Amino acid sequence: MTAPADLDLLPAEVAGVDLWGAVVGQASAVAQLRAAARAPVHAYLLVGPRGSGKRALARAFAAALLSSGRAGDDAVRHAQLALAEAHPDLTVVERRGASIQAEQADEVIGAAARASVEGGGKVIVLDEFHLVTPQVGNKLLKSIEEPPAGTVFVVLADDVTPDLVTIASRCVRVDLGAVPVEALVDALVDRLRRQRLPRATRRPSICPEQGEAWALQVLPGGRLGPPPPDGSGGPPGVGVTQTGPGPEHGAQRASASSGSGTTVCIR
Repeated sequence: MTAPADLDLLPAEVAGVDLWGAVVGQASAVAQLRAAARAPVHAYLLVGPRGSGKRALARAFAAALLSSGRAGDDAVRHAQLALAEAHPDLTVVERRGASIQAEQADEVIGAAARASVEGGGKVIVLDEFHLVTPQVGNKLLKSIEEPPAGTVFVVLADDVTPDLVTIASRCVRVDLGAVPVEALVDALVDRLRRQRLPRATRRPSICPEQGEAWALQVLPGGRLGPPPPDGSGGPPGVGVTQTGPGPEHGAQRASASSGSGTTVCIR
């Protein structure tokens, strides 16, 4: 994604925080929420398949909102706490069991009503909300459509189910697509160059031309997982394509596609 012009930088970005660096392959969604961070409305609905980066995007948006109006080290502190999901004014709600429960809905309503700990705004993220039951959705509807001033809801869903239509109509919708494999490879190369991922053991059956390499599997929807187990001939139907050293990476890459996903090896 092209870096924003200096005049468009958000306070945390001015202070040197890379707010959106963990969001891969979602330039349009990032641009939409960067613009929204300057004058947010009450609720946003992030819709995309599993593995598309909704949670990372929600963290980045929360960091932008909670560091708004601050500067320097203060902006950095608020942004970094939000990116780590450790900010006292950021509430992330994950389902207990099959979906968000009624007692969790009561906790959300209470969190929305409480005053900000840090004297700014509050952000409430509702994860996997496509699984919500009609009863819980109805209980939360009033809080989502009319939260207290300064409170922003960020609702995450794989898709908009019939039970989610009413709540969706109260939110600004932000769509995310499946992350392209090439975008994931580029992000992995960047992370590996900064030594944030361990080097994998030898995987000759998966990456025959790579020798010892980093190996991760890109699963359907853009999710990352461990590579398939070693085998004498590799998974059936696997074909390996070698791409030479990239001028911007200085790294060799290979990908092996099978029915279960694509294995990316980076040397």
